[in-house]
Amino acid sequence: MGSGALVLRTLLKTKALYGARSAASITYTELVHFKTERLNTPATRSGKPRALPTWNNELAVISSMFKYAKKAKLVPANPFKEEEAESLKEKHNNDRLRFLTEVEIPLLLEACNSRLRPLVETALFTGLRWGEIFGLTWDMVRHGQIRIPGRLT
Repeated sequence: MGSGALVLRTLLKTKALYGARSAASITYTELVHFKTERLNTPATRSGKPRALPTWNNELAVISSMFKYAKKAKLVPANPFKEEEAESLKEKHNNDRLRFLTEVEIPLLLEACNSRLRPLVETALFTGLRWGEIFGLTWDMVRHGQIRIPGRLT
């Protein structure tokens, strides 16, 4: 057995996945319990809860380990299929609201060619998204103002 398989076998027998039991006996239901346990266990010494993206990363590692273990014939079956792995994922909003600084705005505009610059300036001055800018029609522009119907924003 190669060293990678040995490491994998050791990882699959960790207490985090229910003690000294073999990987072959781990079920999908136990993975659901494991998820609950991990999300309810503080991630840091200060007691902060585990972040949802952290759980999703851990889930990806576990899923990869079981896929490899199945291929390497270390387990007879993978305890969860792709769609089941998806159901264990936690939805989270990883969007960040960020604004350009006063230093970044001129640098961005300098980097634009003559065709792109008016579009970027419009986005900067109005807050419109690209789809909204490209959806503008002349009847939406009056007296130097852009008026967008509510159904388009």
